[in-house]
Formats: sequence, C-alpha cells, structure tokens
Amino acid sequence: MSFHEAFAWTLLGAVAAAALAVPMSVLLSRLVQQATGRSRFWWMLFVLCPLVAPDLVIGYGYRSFELSLLHRPGLNHCFYFVLILLKFLPAAAVVRICSPPDPVSNAALHCARLIDGGVAAKLQHRPLQTEWLRHIPVFGIVFLLSMQEFEIASLLQIPAWTVHVFDAQAAGLNLAATFRLLIGPVLVQAIVLVPLLWWGIANSSAIVPRWRSADCVLVSRRWLGVTVATLAALLTWVAPLAIVTRSGLSGIGGVLDNRVLLRSTSFDLTAAITLAISCAVLSLILARKVMLICRGHDVTRSDFSKAVSSVLLLLIVVPGLFGALAVSIAILVAMQHSPLLELRTTVWPMATALVVFLVPRAIILAVLLPVFRRSESTFLATLLGKSRERTRLKNAANLKWWCECRPMFLVTAVLFYWCLANLTAAAILCPPTIPLFSFDGNIVPLPVRLYKFIHQGRTAALSVMAVLSVLVPFMLLVLTARIAPRVYLRMTSLTRQD
Repeated sequence: MSFHEAFAWTLLGAVAAAALAVPMSVLLSRLVQQATGRSRFWWMLFVLCPLVAPDLVIGYGYRSFELSLLHRPGLNHCFYFVLILLKFLPAAAVVRICSPPDPVSNAALHCARLIDGGVAAKLQHRPLQTEWLRHIPVFGIVFLLSMQEFEIASLLQIPAWTVHVFDAQAAGLNLAATFRLLIGPVLVQAIVLVPLLWWGIANSSAIVPRWRSADCVLVSRRWLGVTVATLAALLTWVAPLAIVTRSGLSGIGGVLDNRVLLRSTSFDLTAAITLAISCAVLSLILARKVMLICRGHDVTRSDFSKAVSSVLLLLIVVPGLFGALAVSIAILVAMQHSPLLELRTTVWPMATALVVFLVPRAIILAVLLPVFRRSESTFLATLLGKSRERTRLKNAANLKWWCECRPMFLVTAVLFYWCLANLTAAAILCPPTIPLFSFDGNIVPLPVRLYKFIHQGRTAALSVMAVLSVLVPFMLLVLTARIAPRVYLRMTSLTRQD
C-alpha cells in the first residue's frame, strides 16, 4: 500500500472515530458527573484508565498471541479501529467534563417558559448553538489522537501513514523526502487545530459560569456508559497485561537465572526513568513560566503586549500538538546542519523532542487541575500559615499539600508516564548508547529495546521486560505518592521551627 493510500485510510478512520466519540463521550462524562463524594474519583479513574494504557504492551499483547488477528486483515483493521476508539474516547469525555456549562441553564429555561413562552423560544436557540460548539473540541481531540497514533498500528501491522513515514525513515530514505511526506498530514491536522485553538482561547478569555450539577440530567440508561467503560478497560488493560504476564510467568525461572539480562534490563529501565523524570519536570517548569507570562498583568498590559504573549504561547504550544512523529522528524532534520551535528550522539535531540511534545500537554493539565489557580482553600492555608500555634501550622501544611503540591505531583506523574511510554521520539532520536553512572555498556531506554525485539517474536524474557516497564514505574509513583506528603510536612515543620 502506498503512502497516499495509507494516509487516506488513516484519515477515514480518524474521522469515523471522532464522529462516534461525539455521542459516546456523553455516556462516559455522565458517569463522572452523576457520581458524588469519593465515588467520583473512582469513577473518573475507571473512565480515564484506557487513555493512559501502555501502547507498547497493547500492541505486544495482540501481535503474536492467540488473540492475534494478523491472518485476517479485515478483522484486524476493525479490531484496531475499536482499540483506537476506546482508548481515545476518555479524552473526549475529559473535554466534556471540563468544558464550561451552557450560559442558560435548564432551570432558567423552565422559568422563562412559566413567565413568557416567547422568551423561552428565543432562549432555546442559544443552548443548541452552545452544544454544537462543544462538539468541536470533542471531535477535534479524538481526530488528532487517532491521526497521530503509531505504536499500536506498527505492532499490529496496520498500514497507517505514521508507520509508512517511520519505516521509510528507518530504511534510509532521504530526510528531505521524509519531511515532504509530513506536509499533507500536518496540513490536515492544522485545519483541525485552528478551530480547537479558537475554542480554547475564546473560553479562556470569556467569563463563564461554573459547572452546575443540575444540568446533568439523571438518566436510566447509565448501564450503557458502564458497558463502554468496562469494555475499554478490558481491551486496553486487562487482556493485554494478562496475556503478557502469562507469557512471562511461563519462563520466569530462566529469566531470573540470567544475570546479564537482569542487569541490562535494570540499566535500560533506569535510563528510561531518569530521562522521563527530567523531561517531565522541565516541561512542567516551561509550561508554568509560559502561563505566568501570558496571564500576568492582564489588566495593565497594552494590546501589543497581549498580542506578543498570545503569539509566544502559540509558538510554544502548537508544534507539540502535531504529534511526536512530526516533532521528531523535524528535529532529526535540524540535527543534520553543521552547528548541531555533534549533538546527534547525545540525548539532547530526544530530550528536546519529548519536552516539545509534553509542554502543550502540561499546559492543558495545568489548566484543568487547580495548580496555577487561586482558590479559597489556598487563601485559608496562607492565613493559617501565619499563626504561631503548632496545630494550626500543621493544618496549614496539610492544606497546602492537598491544594497546591498534590495537584503538581499528579501533573508531573502524568507527564512522566507519557514521556516514558513515548516510543516514537526515542526510536528515532535515541543515540546508540546512553552514558549512565559511568557504565560503558550498551544502554538504551527500555521501550526502544522492547520495540526492536518485539518484531522478532514472543519470548518469556521479552514478556518479563514488558511487564517490568509498566510495573516498576507504577510502583515508583505509588511509593513517591506515599512518601512525598510526609517529606513535605517534615520540611515544613523544620522551616517553621527555624
């Protein structure tokens, strides 16, 4: 299949997935909005878990095992479409949950009908227009994510345009020719990005009411949303991990006896985690600086200063929204020029691509979570912190952690995971070896090594490494989440005593 045919099929699949996500995302968003108390957190975790499912494990699990459909191309394409739809559907649900509510609530419409039917008829057009506008980001986010998907398509041997470009570059195609292949997909994504950016800027500058729980109508068909969320969790998490874990346990004894394998795996995983933590922290710092520059002194600044801030924000945010493949190819082309040739054997090109990829996502997470916004709880914590009583100081530190530091940790954890799971930038820009702790062995990030070995078939050692690539970072995040509050409270108490 040629590149243009693969691009046409990818475009058609992305449009179909985005169109289906518009009505299906309503079912998932209602599961979260209708929940109350602590159950809302678990419902949100249940709904959003497919979005962070590891692509490498999903592709590896369905590639050469008993559930593989490679011998039936038609069913394989349909199965890939279902996987992509269920994996990116939570992103559409997040957009619906975080979107501002309708300016005119259902209660206001009911009151207008009681007072004057003519006024109600005029007001009914505004919610309909607002609802259509809310479909734009829902459609756009799923379309972009589906267009940019690479890892699962590559492992399931789906003829996507991303796979075609990656294989052409790996086969030694001229970088100029490879870069020209990106022009068409980038232009298509830009057409979708323009209304998305317009929608985001319009909603960020306008004064909108808070989300109203009364707007979420209780429906008796909640089981439809539960069914979709359950199917998504089973296909993206349970089934692939069960297959890979079963394969790894069948030969775990031989893997544990192979000290060379264990040593190389530990170094590769350490290199990947170290690089992911550094890029996640750096991207969050850059995102915070950009937001502070763009939001600071909004009232006193001139129109020219506001325009410069908007242009700066677009220049930093837009490149990463085109996906890791386009960013990596662009950086690879830039590395061929004489001033940057020496950087090709270092981790700086790969780190730059990951940071550019993560910065817009860090800004979006910062907007969604109350990390940079002032709230009543933050103000109360500041007032309590001025007291001299030990109990009030402890309560102020707890409040500061839950309102400021904990959201910051959650954003960093998500960015760390996205960086660790990003295979595209690492596979294209990773140097032959990475110096780690003065160790001169052949060290590469573990996802890159896994991707190279997966194409050679299934082995117990490969399955163990795939499970460790998910289990070790998860345990590291859980351990940090347990220790970080105690360390913060301890440091705060020592600071107060000084």
